[in-house]
Amino acid sequence: MRHRLVPVILLAGSLFAVGCGSESGLPTDQPNIQKSQLPPGTSDEAQINRLLHALLSQPDKRDANQLFARVKAEAAGGDAEASQAAMFELLDLVLNAELQEPEDMTAGDALSELTDLLFEYVGLEPPSIDPEDFDNEDAVVEVVTEDGGTTTTESGNAGVVVPAGAVEEDVLITIRRIDKDPCLPVDLAQLADCYEYERFPAGDFELPVTVVMCFDPGIYVEPQLSRFLLHKTDPEEPGEVVQVLQAVPDGDLPADVDCEGQVTASAESGWLGSFARNPLKTVRDGLAAVFVPRPLVASVAVAGTPKRLGGSSGSFTDIGAALPSEMEKTAGDNQTGEAGQEVEIAPVVTVTDVAGDPVQGATVRFAIQSGGGSVTPLSVVTDMNGEASPTWTLGAAGTNELEASGKGIADPGDGGPFIPAAGQTDLVIGTGSVVFTANAVAFFDGFETDRGWTASGFWHRSMLNVSNTAVGSIVDLAPDDASGGALPSPFGGSYALWYGQEATGNYMGSSSSTACGGTSTAANTGTVTSPQFTVPSGTGSVSLTLDSWFEIESVNPSGYDVMTVSVLDVVAATETLLGTLNPTSDPPGGNCATPFTSNGFNLAPGWSTVSASLDAFKGKDVQIVLRFSTEDALYNAFRGWVIDNVSVAVSTAPSAPAALTLKGSSVGGLRPYDPRQTSERSPQE
Repeated sequence: MRHRLVPVILLAGSLFAVGCGSESGLPTDQPNIQKSQLPPGTSDEAQINRLLHALLSQPDKRDANQLFARVKAEAAGGDAEASQAAMFELLDLVLNAELQEPEDMTAGDALSELTDLLFEYVGLEPPSIDPEDFDNEDAVVEVVTEDGGTTTTESGNAGVVVPAGAVEEDVLITIRRIDKDPCLPVDLAQLADCYEYERFPAGDFELPVTVVMCFDPGIYVEPQLSRFLLHKTDPEEPGEVVQVLQAVPDGDLPADVDCEGQVTASAESGWLGSFARNPLKTVRDGLAAVFVPRPLVASVAVAGTPKRLGGSSGSFTDIGAALPSEMEKTAGDNQTGEAGQEVEIAPVVTVTDVAGDPVQGATVRFAIQSGGGSVTPLSVVTDMNGEASPTWTLGAAGTNELEASGKGIADPGDGGPFIPAAGQTDLVIGTGSVVFTANAVAFFDGFETDRGWTASGFWHRSMLNVSNTAVGSIVDLAPDDASGGALPSPFGGSYALWYGQEATGNYMGSSSSTACGGTSTAANTGTVTSPQFTVPSGTGSVSLTLDSWFEIESVNPSGYDVMTVSVLDVVAATETLLGTLNPTSDPPGGNCATPFTSNGFNLAPGWSTVSASLDAFKGKDVQIVLRFSTEDALYNAFRGWVIDNVSVAVSTAPSAPAALTLKGSSVGGLRPYDPRQTSERSPQE
């Protein structure tokens, strides 16, 4: 809203001294004098007289002269309240009169100047009404007494109900539609329309008044449209503080605000609205042209089926409609990523309304809280699913934090959207926020994007939406396996690395027979090699970790279907074997159709975290190499080996001895592996 900064002129004896001569009354016998402006230094009293003379004709001049005499007499007697009351009566008379056009200014400008002078004369801050602000049907200026009343725009698009006792003395109320986008300094979803409500003298109401407005619904439909509430800027801090109004049921709103009007562009349209004293509201046809000396050249129409909203307020300011909402984290929290790289799972904030429905059009703001890095864009408008998601690039190794916030959008700690409790008015809304955390490491790949691993054999990046077609015919599931032969979901995100074939759900490849366990036409093998990275140097311990899931044969799992992890020194071109996931010995009872898994013999497979020390490679440029080899053609109809979340990180603990005593599940951890010659096997019956 506009700030009124015109100084108040206090009543004093000197104010009236100049008016004791010929300028003290209206010259009723000089009808042809139309000048409304006087030379600099002319008293306010004289200027008021001249403006009244320029605007009014008989008999209104005589009535105005008598009322202005009352204004002066009450002021001279020290009764400011009576003087102000007489001034409002005078203003009411002028604004309901057939006005003349002065020679040296428009009637609208003269009326605005007269209003300011009258307010100043009785010690009130002038309203400084700009006639051009009120040259359409979505505006009104009106006097309201202590008896109250209803004030509405001619369009029927906005209004206010002032109950008896809400004001202790007469006030001037103005309502106008303003071109302000967004209307409110909040991040909530908003409807497009915005109105400025003001009262003069300024101040709070003794009792809550009911503000009513009509809005273009835009993209919003019922029932969500009815969940919008009126919000307003704080009169004292309009750019910082926003308050939400208590909703008033539609059945309790005045019929005069019917949402049937439109602001249209035509030579005949446009008006200032009534200054008439409530409850009698009179607008003369002549007044319509006073503030519209030329046709309008632009218009704003209420589109679609307008929505009427009402709210209870204790003060006036800019008022609009916003949808109370709350936010929560729905993806991308508590993940691991590579320092200096984008996180693989983008952070997602979902904004919902009080009914839990997604909110489109809210703004979520993002800012780095710790760890460095960057986020772009800094603000995201929620989509039709209520989601906002930026691109987050991690900074230094260690904990990285990203804050998502929204002014007016509640967070989980607020217990729901900011909505006034029963009987509460003008609730101040807060700023909600949630924090995403990520651990930045030297190297990380969760395979959500293609980072450039080189693969051979059956290694590939997969969503794992496949089942083993051999289950029930040539291989069995473990007794506790309820998967039906489906591959697992990736450990995190939507993708993982898998040694197997999408068409069959196993690693048999070309088959030479339908023998128990599956017989391939030949042995198969494959490697997958990571992008190059530098192992961090320093005093901390450097570890390689990966999430592993596998299902292989159980006849000789110690020496067949071999799964190994190695490190390739890029400069030296040497490969160091870290270990294998295969057991050190074959289980009793292993047979052609029964699986050996990451959880053990004839048990349903599960994910386990496998790790190894990389301290021996500090400061070196390396690559991780994963290898799977069947060693022969027998028993290859199992689901194979799945890898996810390969990570290289530094811990603050002292470096552990370079050894292959590596953590993981009791069955699926890395172990030393001694490659050996395997003799040709005969298939089991």
